[in-house]
Amino acid sequence: MNGKSLVYSVKKNILPSANGSRIAIGRVRTGDLRSGVRKEATLKIASEDLRGDMRNSLTRLLILGLVVLSIPTFAAEHPELKAFPAAQEGIERFVIVLPHKERGEEDAFKVELIVGKEMLTDGVNLVRLANTIEARPLQGWGYTYYEVTGSSEALSTRMAPPEGAPKVKRFVTAPSLHISYNSRLPIVVYAPEGYEVHYRIWQASKKTRKAEKG
Repeated sequence: MNGKSLVYSVKKNILPSANGSRIAIGRVRTGDLRSGVRKEATLKIASEDLRGDMRNSLTRLLILGLVVLSIPTFAAEHPELKAFPAAQEGIERFVIVLPHKERGEEDAFKVELIVGKEMLTDGVNLVRLANTIEARPLQGWGYTYYEVTGSSEALSTRMAPPEGAPKVKRFVTAPSLHISYNSRLPIVVYAPEGYEVHYRIWQASKKTRKAEKG
């Protein structure tokens, strides 16, 4: 053996690392054949299980990224979107494509349109934009689009904030608008530059309650 140390046992333990991945800790004992002295060392070995988990995680992230990147493209390519005019100067067009539902299902859903913009506030008073969201008919098509109109003035309550209180950035909104759920058409909103359009989907409970006569 030429006096070389000989590995005669390896013990592995799977332990979590600081970033949540798993590392196989191998404790290797070596014995010197001439002196009989045993030495012990600890090796960090990336396990095949860890490599498999990493590959699966990367695959899931890639698929998620492709889905997220495809959402604007899908909205821009909606077959009925060509009927809606492009935004004029100083205006931006926002497009919402709803998940498909059958006609009988859509009656149980509503869409809430929310428009607003990021503003610095005092963090104490309630602030609301004076804009409104108005439904407009799309001439010659029978479709509806939505336009943000009115003053962009911010209306606020008048409570006195603490002296020296820092400004707080918040998404300040105008009164929202609830509209019918229609997954066959895009929802098109025209808003001034600098605004954002958000939305919520509301679903009615299947349970109904009986009213009492009075």
